[in-house]
Amino acid sequence: MTDGETSAIYSVLRGLDGVDEKTLKRPEIAHLPSILEGSEQPECVLGSPPPNFVIATDRRIVHVTKSALTDKIKKHASYPYGEISQIEGALFMRALIIRTTNNKRIQFNASKDRVEAFIAFVNPKIAGQPVHHLPSGWMSRVPTSTQGEATPRAGSQPAPESRSFGLHPHDSKLASIQSALRRLDGGEQYLNHGEIKQLPSILWKNEVPLQITSGNHNRGGAFLTKIFSVLVVATERRVVLVNKKFVKDFSYTDITSVEYRQHVLSGAITIYVSGVKEEIDFVPNDQAKLVGEFIRNKVSELRGQSRAPSPPAPSPAAAPASVADELLKFSELLEKGIISQEEFDAQKAKLLGS
Repeated sequence: MTDGETSAIYSVLRGLDGVDEKTLKRPEIAHLPSILEGSEQPECVLGSPPPNFVIATDRRIVHVTKSALTDKIKKHASYPYGEISQIEGALFMRALIIRTTNNKRIQFNASKDRVEAFIAFVNPKIAGQPVHHLPSGWMSRVPTSTQGEATPRAGSQPAPESRSFGLHPHDSKLASIQSALRRLDGGEQYLNHGEIKQLPSILWKNEVPLQITSGNHNRGGAFLTKIFSVLVVATERRVVLVNKKFVKDFSYTDITSVEYRQHVLSGAITIYVSGVKEEIDFVPNDQAKLVGEFIRNKVSELRGQSRAPSPPAPSPAAAPASVADELLKFSELLEKGIISQEEFDAQKAKLLGS
């Protein structure tokens, strides 16, 4: 790159969040001009401590490593967004984990705010990649107009209504789930979580996450306890715990009570179902309260609906009329000329049993 292009990179970096003068003096920054291609520019900086330095551009994540003893650059690696299957925070969001499509796992340490900002920037980039495993003849990616509407290719047939933009049904449902996650507080960090990709085959038709969090779930008792990392998904009708090895769900009508706790480092959610305690700990503090209260409110709401109003008590049956009352009634009818003397005598004989 020319000096002008190098200067342009420094100028771009100065305008990015998380970049200060100390960052600009790092030797990895000086190495970027020899790594970036064409008009490629840094768009987000993770700011990992030495010897690692990580940035994101419009097309990939770039990782530069320098010697631990000197400022000499040892190597660099890049991960195109199309080769990234998942990106998430770990260890209370002070570490970034990248998983590639060939099952490679890469971890970088950074501050919590930088990890969150980096995930928020990269997730839409990953979601915008071409969709794989499409039926033969379908578009792998649909170009969009400036209004964001699908622009079909000339001469192409419109996609069936059941398939959004030509996606496989599983991919279409996954896209709907990811769209719902983007609308939730803290939902974006789970967009490409491994368990999210299981949800299309777990959730019912038109069922989407209304709240979501993650934590550790203890299974088994006493000496057989096993700890599993789970995704906690609350929908309109149930709570679903998702792990790569198992799925558990609880209808709100079967949940007897819900507790949540907030500690110094993390929170916990406890769900009581038919006398069994399901506890999820190491839940992010803010989400422990948000998700815990959501589940509790849903339980109360559906429990109230299930209590149908009691039917009105039947009115007491009228006491049978006495013989004297019946005779008085027929006597009045006789006086008014409604019945004849013969009819009165016949009813009287019937009532007296003679």
